[in-house]
Amino acid sequence: MTRPEGAAAAVARDGFDRRSTGVLEPASRRRSGAAAARALRRDRTGGLDGGIIDVLLVIYHHVGKPMALERERVYEGVRGEIISCALRPGLEIREAALAERYGVSKSPVRDAMQKLAVEGLIEVAPRRGYRVAQVRVEDAEHILDLRIILETAAVRRAAAKASAQELADLDEFRTPDTDTVEGFAAYNERFHRTISGLSGNARLAAEISRAMEYYQRLVTVSLTTLQRNGGFDEPLADHNAIIDALQARKGAAAARRVAQHIGRSRRHVMRGLMSRPIIG
Repeated sequence: MTRPEGAAAAVARDGFDRRSTGVLEPASRRRSGAAAARALRRDRTGGLDGGIIDVLLVIYHHVGKPMALERERVYEGVRGEIISCALRPGLEIREAALAERYGVSKSPVRDAMQKLAVEGLIEVAPRRGYRVAQVRVEDAEHILDLRIILETAAVRRAAAKASAQELADLDEFRTPDTDTVEGFAAYNERFHRTISGLSGNARLAAEISRAMEYYQRLVTVSLTTLQRNGGFDEPLADHNAIIDALQARKGAAAARRVAQHIGRSRRHVMRGLMSRPIIG
């Protein structure tokens, strides 16, 4: 296998430099794992020798892969705080502050912000950085409409296709041991994801899971409103009614219960949105 003929030659020929660590790294650290992948594809057509492939693989594992992990860590962390409203809508976010907080450079922060912007969770504020997107009433309406369409279809299928044991296992959702907004929100999400999984349709379940992710910010608003007005008895009663219908294998009844449940959630969400400074 042919090896590069030395650091100087490598720099001249390929743009790489040998650092004090003895590991070949790119002259510009903007190279990524994607560049290595493209190089490997060229090699299959005879464009590179084996030594350069080794160099590119070293770069990917020492530079590209760690940067990708940093980007995902920042993305998941910030996204979770936005969904839970720990980062409230309208809040300005600075790259430098996030970089310091997560102990990374600005590059993975910038990549994470771009990804969140594509999802509609972050807005770019010219010359000011980024801002957490407002919760828009129209978006809330659309998400709730989508949930009714998807989840009524899911429970109809679940009533017909789920096994007797799977339906019996739903009893664990009858009495959740939680009285906090955060705890009930986690229980609520798990309940709806479980029901969708019983539909036997993986694509339908995936779409419901995606809709529930977008709904999480609205859940915080809805449950906070409920907590101020006496607790979570109403959604819990709805869940029990849905379980009853499913265990009786009454798909139409389960679909009606789901639609009623989401309809009540809509009222709480809208009431909460109108009383909190988080809407656009």
